[in-house]
Amino acid sequence: MASLIETLPSLDRPPLYTPIDSLPPELLDDVFSLFPTPALLPLAAVNRLFHDVIARLLYRRLRHAVASHTHELILECYHPSAKISTPYLHCAYMGTDGLDQATDGMDDVPGSTLLRLPDMYSRFRPLPYDDRDAHVRNYRAIRRTMNFFMYSEASAGTPGTSAITAAKHRDHKGAAEDDSPPLVSYDVYLDESELFSQLCTVTNLVKTGPRRGLFLTCANINHGVIRVWRDWLSRRNDARTGEQRGKGKGRARVDLADPKQDAVLWAYTGKHVGMRFRVTETTAQSETAAPVLGVASDDLPVSYQLEYEELVVRTYEYLLAFEEAEKQEITHASTTILFASL
Repeated sequence: MASLIETLPSLDRPPLYTPIDSLPPELLDDVFSLFPTPALLPLAAVNRLFHDVIARLLYRRLRHAVASHTHELILECYHPSAKISTPYLHCAYMGTDGLDQATDGMDDVPGSTLLRLPDMYSRFRPLPYDDRDAHVRNYRAIRRTMNFFMYSEASAGTPGTSAITAAKHRDHKGAAEDDSPPLVSYDVYLDESELFSQLCTVTNLVKTGPRRGLFLTCANINHGVIRVWRDWLSRRNDARTGEQRGKGKGRARVDLADPKQDAVLWAYTGKHVGMRFRVTETTAQSETAAPVLGVASDDLPVSYQLEYEELVVRTYEYLLAFEEAEKQEITHASTTILFASL
């Protein structure tokens, strides 16, 4: 996609007028609306008129996709050993940087949409489990069976390292830090000399059905692995401690396009899907009080709590998944009509 963006005509060049430039933009808009988004990007390099019409159309598509109430983003985030015992999470839309600014005139002049597209991300908040969901009750039954036959919850990397709500974790520590809704959290245990843990992430865009838990379509956005390194956990825990001692609750917005920014862990090098965690060390004092003979202090067993602050998704990939879900719905509707006619 980046190579396509680089081929777009520069706005600094003198315009070259052709017979195509005499076409009304409304006519081109009607024609281009029939094209899928991947087919539109190469056409934006034809001339300035095509660029402006396609940029305006793409901007409308992006806003429609992220604002749709019929589609929902679901996240599966689990340790490899807990795949069959971890239910998926519903995600609430929080906003898109660079897209939710119509008051600045961006809706009238969306020409820079194509240039910002590679660095445009949408933010979502994973929501705690709802006991009304049948899949949550089924996964919990599987977890109880696995914990009975396999491991205890105190061992590292076992099915016992599960996602819980931050509210439950704070019950034995005192009151919560604020009145905001509880965050979903995950407990990470690193054994002696263990450098990292792994989290498998699967992100799907689904169209909700008439009944809770029933999906009419499902389009995959990402299926990757996040490595949570020991030194990264230590850095993020120290950074959060410094924020609490300094500026308090205020946190600056993370620049996701900055390659030096490590507040977000990406599922793979493409940086299409990532997770922003709030890290809190939960290692017991007895485990760190006396160092083990012959073992460096940095290699001692540690435990952290990862609170899911944000799920960030590249907005272009979200739009492609939205169009794929719409395509699936049309295909399913056609199949239903065909069988009904037979």
